[in-house]
Amino acid sequence: HAMMECRILIHFVYVVCCLVVLRACLALQDLDGCGSKRRRHDASTVAALMWKIPPYEAGDSGVGCDASDQEHLCPDLELETKLCWGYEKNCTKEQRLFVPNCEDPARPWATTLEEKGEQFWYQGDFGYVKQVVDSLMELCAPQALDDSSLRCSTNLRLCTATNLYIDFTRFREMSQKEGKYKMFLEDIFNEGEIGGHCKFNSELHHQQGNNKSPLQSWYAELEQFAPLHFKPGSTADQEQHCDQVISKPTVFIKLDAGVNMYHHFCDFFNLYASQHANGSFDDDIHIVIWDTSYRLYGDLFPETWRAFSRHPLKRLSDFEGKRMCFRNALFPLLARMMRGLFYNTYLVPGCQGSGLMQAFTKHLLPRLDITQEQSSPEQVRVTLLSRSSKHRRIVNQDELVNAMKTVEYFSVKVVDYKYRVYPYLDQLQVVDSQLRHLHGNARCRPNSPALSS
Repeated sequence: HAMMECRILIHFVYVVCCLVVLRACLALQDLDGCGSKRRRHDASTVAALMWKIPPYEAGDSGVGCDASDQEHLCPDLELETKLCWGYEKNCTKEQRLFVPNCEDPARPWATTLEEKGEQFWYQGDFGYVKQVVDSLMELCAPQALDDSSLRCSTNLRLCTATNLYIDFTRFREMSQKEGKYKMFLEDIFNEGEIGGHCKFNSELHHQQGNNKSPLQSWYAELEQFAPLHFKPGSTADQEQHCDQVISKPTVFIKLDAGVNMYHHFCDFFNLYASQHANGSFDDDIHIVIWDTSYRLYGDLFPETWRAFSRHPLKRLSDFEGKRMCFRNALFPLLARMMRGLFYNTYLVPGCQGSGLMQAFTKHLLPRLDITQEQSSPEQVRVTLLSRSSKHRRIVNQDELVNAMKTVEYFSVKVVDYKYRVYPYLDQLQVVDSQLRHLHGNARCRPNSPALSS
């Protein structure tokens, strides 16, 4: 009992100390953001500047910022007239919107803190997107205006295609292959059932199978891609060879576990990064779940798709028995790539501030109509997550809440996230403010505290 009381006391002191430090940070926010002329802008200033000018209008030219925007946000803030994400061809280090913060020591991972920050940027920031973009190769090159194309990054982690032909007439037969219903059957196409009319580099294409695995690459699905004798992009040939033509851009996606927030957000996060690599954030697109079974996909966070498409999700089974032609197709980065993003991410220790993660948040929440509640600068909002489960419960929760309420500048709220009772979007609304909780599924990491915000 004495040991338990000691641990509870330590947790309580930790929470109070963190909140006091947070209040101090809020008080210094203006000084650090507008009072300083550093490029390492505070997150709120960067967000206000960036998302006032939507990133999907920028393309490869970078994101512009005129003088009126700068003066409105921070009169004394010196910003470049041309800012960029970092993966664009002509984007310099000085023009990058986000600069990660790294702490000493630099060694043994790097010789300087700047070099250490670059490692972090390439591992878990827009540098990762840059590596994908820089590795794109033409596997099937168009020779005429209505020809097809296939461009992929190394090991077919991400691919884009135009005038793509896919024959689903054997879909039911494929889905019941070996008498089982499997989500990610491999080698499902025969030669001639997927491809396009273009100059195909077969040797280079078949060198990209090192990561052949359901949630690591698209090699299994595109392995049988081949040049065709007809043109899926030609109106005359479409009448003869295509039962249906999809003109809107189409995103095919293989999904991780939809009943787990961490794993499912691996899907969403990588889809967002893929949109950067593809250069388009248009939501007038079709999203097709690449699932070779007829099983229902359990999704506890279906509202999130609204941030990516205004149309209902489709499934491969919707095309059963049809020869399909797609004007534009994207095969995005997947959830469980080796040393990928979000899941299996290797990060150099001592660095933080991923611009890609911040950008994902600022992209997602407005499209889901999530707005942060405004509060007084003198007040700290604290939301404590209470658990009804048998585990990860705060045994002295009442005492902790009552103690926090005695601090005059704390605004304390207690919530219990039961997905059948507390709608997902309402949970996001709360999370967008300050949240304190005991670590839950997929939140625990080595050397991390028992409590986090």
